[in-house]
Amino acid sequence: MAEYAGSAATITWTTTSGTTTLSGDFRKLAITPKINVIDSTAGADTVAHKIKSITDWTASVDLLAQDAAGTPKGTSVTAELAAGKSGTLVIIPNGTAAGTTTMTAFSGGCVWNIPYNGVVELSCTFEGDGGTFTQT
Repeated sequence: MAEYAGSAATITWTTTSGTTTLSGDFRKLAITPKINVIDSTAGADTVAHKIKSITDWTASVDLLAQDAAGTPKGTSVTAELAAGKSGTLVIIPNGTAAGTTTMTAFSGGCVWNIPYNGVVELSCTFEGDGGTFTQT
């Protein structure tokens, strides 16, 4: 199996306002696919019965609130990641076109993590929005 460092990843968020690159200062990315389950247990059943339903996914990315030079992220970045903003999240884990994941989503917004003695981080979330979730 091919291995690669997370530092090679490319992560972009594209909205009607343009494309924002998130990979330059990211620290952690998580993609969580999931499936909804319907409980079909009834009557004299002695074990739970379940039916697979629709699929869904979430993603989160933690990134520094300032770039490598210490310049704070501008309001354009935080505006693009505002809660409810729709777009397309593109993740390329190894930095090349192979293995690209594309997801139609809306932003859940960002939490500002401001430690007393450390770097400020933004923890941003994304929710699948009924569109595509493709991997190539």
